[in-house]
Amino acid sequence: MAVPALAASPVDLTVYQNGTILVREVRGFELHKGTGEIAVMGLPRSLRPGTLSAESVTAPKLFRVLSSQFRSGGLSSTQILQRHIGKMVQVVLPDTRDTDSRRVAEARLLGVEGARALLELEDGRMWIGPYEAVMLEQAPADAVLSPVMTWRFRNTGPKRQDVALSYLADGMDWNADMVLTRRGHDQWGLKVWATMRNESGRDFKNARLRLVAGEVSSGAPKPMPRNMLKAEAMVMDAAPGGASRSEFGQ
Repeated sequence: MAVPALAASPVDLTVYQNGTILVREVRGFELHKGTGEIAVMGLPRSLRPGTLSAESVTAPKLFRVLSSQFRSGGLSSTQILQRHIGKMVQVVLPDTRDTDSRRVAEARLLGVEGARALLELEDGRMWIGPYEAVMLEQAPADAVLSPVMTWRFRNTGPKRQDVALSYLADGMDWNADMVLTRRGHDQWGLKVWATMRNESGRDFKNARLRLVAGEVSSGAPKPMPRNMLKAEAMVMDAAPGGASRSEFGQ
């Protein structure tokens, strides 16, 4: 069941120069009591699913996410065709008797690579070559255009819940141009212009922004702690070998 988010708080973004972003936001949901499923929309396509943390602000001990599944959306044609390998499909092929004509054939899809397909035709012959289109009876059940996170949850608290989300994503970085000017004998002024690039798959409108110079030293992959606020603090205040930083305001 898709449950739209209600009014949300401004998004807090921490952007590192290596393309990593830490996102923190609070969203409101209408949740029924007991166990159920909700679909969380409006997430970046580059989200790292294993880093997402969700905790109720309204009733932390009464709401729990039991499991989650992330689909980044935008299935490619190759991915869809690979799911139909071994199945009968309708395919548009060049007509071997007339190079300017096309024909629609029923065939079993045995493989696909780019614009070439391996097909078993109805008469038993094998087709290895180009194809122009494949017609399917219906779209895949899990085909989505936009990223969506599906939660299986248990709620024993109020129906209206504000839930704090924290997660890491990729695809956003920044660089700075600085000008140092002398204003007096012992006074100087520093101006900084930051240019950002966002290819995360989400527009963060009216976000509160923090820019961090340097890269996060991840080392061996580790599970993200449940409390992402504490995790972010540990990263930002790491000892030498962790993140080096230079902040340019909010």
